[in-house]
Amino acid sequence: GQPLHTDGAYSPWEFGLEFGLFYLARQARAGGESLFVDASTVAERARRLDPRLHEALTTLPVQFGKAGMPGRTTPILFSKGGRAKINWNYFRVLPGQGEAVDRLREDFRRFLEEMVEEGAVASFRLEEGDAVFFRDGEVLHGRRDFAAEQSGDRLLWKTYFTPEAQARAA
Repeated sequence: GQPLHTDGAYSPWEFGLEFGLFYLARQARAGGESLFVDASTVAERARRLDPRLHEALTTLPVQFGKAGMPGRTTPILFSKGGRAKINWNYFRVLPGQGEAVDRLREDFRRFLEEMVEEGAVASFRLEEGDAVFFRDGEVLHGRRDFAAEQSGDRLLWKTYFTPEAQARAA
């Protein structure tokens, strides 16, 4: 399985991966359901159920990175252009940011796991040939465990469209 996350969380550029396109070429014999939930749903649920968590998600700057390289520093939940945005990947929160960030990392992980367990996120099984197109900075996505006997038993192709690529195409 793969917990809920955004793929571009560790990118040093804001919205480095603006749009994601997933194409399922081969589905596993069991499991592998896709999980999606939008930032506004996450924000509203946190505001309603855990105001302390919501406050930390919207105000505490968190630095993300990959392979020891620092990326973006931002609150996990924020708004831009009137749209709810989210930047999150549990495994890409850089260490050494202090107790408040460590606590937020664990509290938000548990909060998202509870959302999945309670059915508060969309969960659906893609079939071979299905595709999903989404805004990476506005939607968390993940995947449930799946049954596989060998590598490639489930094959999902991914591609991303970035603002830089959009500018070059114009």
